[in-house]
Amino acid sequence: MPRKKTTEQKTEVRSKGGKPLTRTAPAYFTPDQAKLWRHAIDNAPEGVLFESDRHCLESWCLATALATQCHEQLAREGATVKAANGSVAKHPAASVLAQASLTQRAEGARLGFSPTDRVKLGVVHKTTDEMKELEVWGNLKNF
Repeated sequence: MPRKKTTEQKTEVRSKGGKPLTRTAPAYFTPDQAKLWRHAIDNAPEGVLFESDRHCLESWCLATALATQCHEQLAREGATVKAANGSVAKHPAASVLAQASLTQRAEGARLGFSPTDRVKLGVVHKTTDEMKELEVWGNLKNF
């Protein structure tokens, strides 16, 4: 079993990530994929997304957009289809959705998109209220 990284080691790994990712999505993205990119950049905890994470974030955006398309298609057409011979089969979009969801979860875990994954990365995501409270306490220290 691998030993756990210390907080200092996690901080060192994050500090070697390079430049932070920008809100500019890859040029080949569709508008929906670009919107997901910006959403991830805007909502990720500070110090998590760097240029070295670009390919993981691209995969996450592509998988998330594809999963959304599959959900919409299944909602319109149903989970089953009738084959040419009259038998009922699972809709092909269901299999695509399953694979896209796996990719989405795996890449999201690598990027720290769930509370559990952020803990593993050593990142603490504070709410706006928590940040305000820390600021108040920080200001009190100056008296």
